[in-house]
Amino acid sequence: MCRNAKILTYFLVHFSCSSTEVSDIFTLFCFAALWMMANPLRPEVVRLYKNLLYLGREYPKGSNYFKDRLRAAFIKNKSVQDPEQIKAMIARGEYVARELEALYYLRKYRAMKKRYYEE
Repeated sequence: MCRNAKILTYFLVHFSCSSTEVSDIFTLFCFAALWMMANPLRPEVVRLYKNLLYLGREYPKGSNYFKDRLRAAFIKNKSVQDPEQIKAMIARGEYVARELEALYYLRKYRAMKKRYYEE
């Protein structure tokens, strides 16, 4: 018995729905599995996007400015298919995230220094 038939049998046995509903669920499951196989780096890219979006909330020029620039950068590179290029872009994005964190820490440090020390 092939792997797909085993999965279909599992759906039929464990879910109380008609065979057409199971077939639809199975089709969606197979499509999602094939899509993830075609784009194995997609979860990393999505994680990076969410992380940068979160970090952009405190951006000095405003969160809307950062969000628009972030979206434009990701849309500009959405057609890239080469895994090596994608990995390089992910590394660059992680570098930007670290730099943003350093910027925020520096801003907090300066605020604390200003409160407690006179210059």
